[in-house]
Amino acid sequence: MKKLYLHIGHYKTGTSAFQSYCADNAAGLARRGLLYPKAGRGVSAPTSHAGLAIPLAAEHGFHPPRWFGTGPSTDEAFGALHAELGSKRQRKALISSEEFVQLALCEDPDLALAALRRRLEPYSVKVIFTVREPLALLTSWYAQVSRGATPRGTFLDFAATMNPDFLSQDPIRARFARTFGAGHVRLLRYAGQGPWLKRRMLWSTRTVPYSRAHPPIANVTPGLDTLEEERLGKLPPDAAAFTVTRATLETLQAQIDRINAGYAKLTRHLTTDPSALSLVALARHYHDLIAPAADRMPLDPREAVAMRDLAQDAGDGALRDTLLRIAGHIERSQSATPQRGIA
Repeated sequence: MKKLYLHIGHYKTGTSAFQSYCADNAAGLARRGLLYPKAGRGVSAPTSHAGLAIPLAAEHGFHPPRWFGTGPSTDEAFGALHAELGSKRQRKALISSEEFVQLALCEDPDLALAALRRRLEPYSVKVIFTVREPLALLTSWYAQVSRGATPRGTFLDFAATMNPDFLSQDPIRARFARTFGAGHVRLLRYAGQGPWLKRRMLWSTRTVPYSRAHPPIANVTPGLDTLEEERLGKLPPDAAAFTVTRATLETLQAQIDRINAGYAKLTRHLTTDPSALSLVALARHYHDLIAPAADRMPLDPREAVAMRDLAQDAGDGALRDTLLRIAGHIERSQSATPQRGIA
């Protein structure tokens, strides 16, 4: 029975860089005994196996991202995978896509993951999952999605409405463990991109790294100095739904508690960085987004009112002061040169 390593991400843990390395060095890795299949790697995602993950996730309620476009059906994609693996002499294969995480986040994750397990029945499956501290994951993910065409709300609203399982990560681990067996799920701790990334991932597949070349850093997170300005510049003329925070401190705190409780469970399986997620940390990050934008464009004055209202409810002095500083930046921004797209 061939051994199949299923690398499921997580998002924002260097997956794109690792996938680029594997695709570029597929021939060399094959000589080392590890097959990086072509099946599932299509025009829209030539280095990752999103063509396997996304069609299957779509059958369970996932809405494919715009960049994916169209491709082979689930049957066609997995049929091509089985044919390729059956025709190759390598006893090990690696498929990699962070989109496999979506199977663990859909409405019925056990049903979706059982469907994946059936598709991979001919193989001995080992799951590899890299976890990241929740605040760093949240801020990096917000920066990533804010670059897209879909309008996004304020950072605080985004934090309040994110799927907590995505950020706490232990539910993802637990659901894959239920399906494939706890002993078949390996966790790695994210520690930044660099040469270690290639080595650790390949050693997880019991493969000696093929090349000394460093994998390129892909999907670079935008800098804080321009992110908010870029986000606001894409909004329609009257965009209160995206420029005014509606989340309450109570809602945010409940979200933080859910995320941190789930993330803490990972410490039973892996030594991880302690969570830095808190109300103060969220407010400080939002401040760092707002401050540079306020120097260059007028921001929605209704958001200043919202920040002052939140400050009145804040029991923590540091939180209150940060929210008031955000309000002050927004109020001072009214003298900045107007930019299109801000109500």
